[in-house]
Amino acid sequence: MKRMILLFLFVSFPLIAQAGKTGDILCVTGEASNGTCIPAVESQSKPASAFDPINDRYLVVWTDYREKNTKGADIYGRLFKKDGTGVSLLGGDIAISVADGDQTEARVAFDPQNQRYLVVWTDGRSGRARIYGQFLDKDGNLLGGNFQISRSSPSGSVQFYSQMSPDVIYNAVAKTFQVLWLDVTDLEHAYTQSDSLCGEVDVSYSLISSPYADDLVIRRRDVDFVDSQDADADSDGSPLDTNIKDHSAYVISKLERKESCDTTSEKLELIYDLLVMNDEANPRISYNAQTGEPFVVWSGRSSKLTCKVSFERKRGSASESWGSIQMNETYEEEASASVFIFGRIYMPTIVEDLTLSDTSKDSFRPAVIFDSERKMWFVVFETEKKIYGQLVMMENNVPYGSPIQISGVDVAGPLSSPSVCLDPFNQRYMVVWEDARNQSVNISNMDVYGQFVDPQGNLSGGNFPITVSNGNQLEPICIFGDFDFPRFLILWKDGADPGNTEIYGQFWEYSIAPQIFLTDENGNPLYTFILDFGTVDVGSASKKTFKIWNFGNQTLTIRDVLPPSSPFGLTSSPPSTIAPGSSYPMEVKFEPRLSGSYAYSEGSGFKFDIKSDGGDVSLYLAGAARAATTGGTSTEPGETGGSTEGPEQTGAGGGAKGCFIAEAAFGSYLHPQVQVLRRFRDTYLLANGAGRAFVEFYYRYSPPLASLIRTHEPLKILVRILLTPIVYSIKYPKPFFFSILLVCAFFFRRRLCPRMHLTNRACKHKR
Repeated sequence: MKRMILLFLFVSFPLIAQAGKTGDILCVTGEASNGTCIPAVESQSKPASAFDPINDRYLVVWTDYREKNTKGADIYGRLFKKDGTGVSLLGGDIAISVADGDQTEARVAFDPQNQRYLVVWTDGRSGRARIYGQFLDKDGNLLGGNFQISRSSPSGSVQFYSQMSPDVIYNAVAKTFQVLWLDVTDLEHAYTQSDSLCGEVDVSYSLISSPYADDLVIRRRDVDFVDSQDADADSDGSPLDTNIKDHSAYVISKLERKESCDTTSEKLELIYDLLVMNDEANPRISYNAQTGEPFVVWSGRSSKLTCKVSFERKRGSASESWGSIQMNETYEEEASASVFIFGRIYMPTIVEDLTLSDTSKDSFRPAVIFDSERKMWFVVFETEKKIYGQLVMMENNVPYGSPIQISGVDVAGPLSSPSVCLDPFNQRYMVVWEDARNQSVNISNMDVYGQFVDPQGNLSGGNFPITVSNGNQLEPICIFGDFDFPRFLILWKDGADPGNTEIYGQFWEYSIAPQIFLTDENGNPLYTFILDFGTVDVGSASKKTFKIWNFGNQTLTIRDVLPPSSPFGLTSSPPSTIAPGSSYPMEVKFEPRLSGSYAYSEGSGFKFDIKSDGGDVSLYLAGAARAATTGGTSTEPGETGGSTEGPEQTGAGGGAKGCFIAEAAFGSYLHPQVQVLRRFRDTYLLANGAGRAFVEFYYRYSPPLASLIRTHEPLKILVRILLTPIVYSIKYPKPFFFSILLVCAFFFRRRLCPRMHLTNRACKHKR
């Protein structure tokens, strides 16, 4: 059995490897061959990228699992250079970090002044998660070695347990890289405060204690190349000498201090009104390109906390000694029930905190970009499984308007993990995210969608699909080139092969023109532009609805619609115009009068042609008709009395029926594998008596089996597996025959060797 499985894989692999045309898809990992992405050995995830505008290059980095069973996850990268309207690979894989333990969550930024990249990641080589970095030159060569950025050794009584979720930018004003991360530490000590009682004795207290504070804090550090190559002078685990800056987990909104001092009684009372941050996650950093001030966003909870602390001591008279100091500390908390998005602007003398999402709803996973032309930040995030955005004005550090719903209001299915980038020349933000609106097709079908947003927060056109391949497409990010290469690059983890995820990319351009696109009635993209009616009875009608969408930014004008030939027809009138971001439903019917299969071929007329100022598209139609039995008689071709319609004709001149079982297994009469079988039928089987007898037998007994296969997904998979080597042998007869010879030679040798071995032993015994 094992040998048969190996034989099947050996024979069918060349055909399976050809499945799924990439078109304009960029094969970031694996290899590109004849427009197809050939997967790498193991999975990759968490892509990130930085653009080098000096040399027109992208460095793409990711978490790589090729050594997962020995050392753990690693950080790898590849360099791509601009090549016409796209990019081409420059060199091979770059092993950025291959230390023991897991290295994950890579992020990257580029310094155009010194033409260096800095890659940062979460590193587990020490047994605890730390933030590490690696510099690379413009050609992808490593500069020095991996170095630790975060602190690991204690600072006084404060412990540093682990760090995660890094982010990095190059601050061109400060002329340094700035790295941000989430730190799990011992914060009880960070909240210790001190004062004096009547100027005579020092007192200390904890401003916030458990359970009102957790052990999470956001930290950042400036990183310089020369500094990264030094020795660890202060023994904190990192060679860097720059200070680690704490992103304070609380803000004092009010402090009231009361003190009374006399000869027999001294009392100090402190009342704090605090805003306390907890459950911080997904910190991201940007900066003001004019002043260099960092801007940090994150998700978390906040609570209003009133802390009352009092110290008091007494004595009987001025001549007696003071009694011990009595301390009393109480807390009153008004906690938030929701997780929402915060922003913090670090100005030279003060820190400004902003609340950026609806505080009554949970919000997660922020991303941020700065528009230096408009002097605004744009923060995007996920709220209740929808994608929102919020503009923030730099001049007065306040939100500009209310949160904007970026994803469509009527979109079904959860949306998550947004990323944002900016085209500064056309003044358009691009937001991309994980989208499950097509889950009605497949519950495990996450896609990547996008939306353009103008500088005022208005949507430009509608949500548009970036990739809707089989399986899940996750973790999207976007990055913009520059004036010489004004394109967005969208990267994502692609799970079309669920056992081996890859990193793919897609270039995108902003256009003010209208853009036509077709979907089914539920809004699922018709990327194959095929509308398949399946099998219906002769004399009955089946109707399907599709939608014409305008994903562009101006009104779409429909210039002409050429209807299909009978037995297909339109039952609704076409539109003259479609507004940006809108759709128009169209209904088409399939009403056959002869049995057989109807699928588009040159000259058949089984298609719609839609011509518009946003492009021309064609919708190809397919369907099969079976004879309807009524009162013991059946309707067969030629019995309808003068109808001019007919199914697709074969080379033998007869009415050809469908490849029922293959069509049921592969889902469409127009599937490439079905077309191979169909051509084999028409060219070879119907050209001789034995073949025609087999075809007649097949059409007599296959429809019930095809109906069973069509309604059971496991049967579809099984039949596809069984048909694959057959299709391969038909499509590539010489390689298939050579493969069979090799396998037969292998089995013959295995059977011959034991006999030769026994013969030799017998001969030796006789002698």
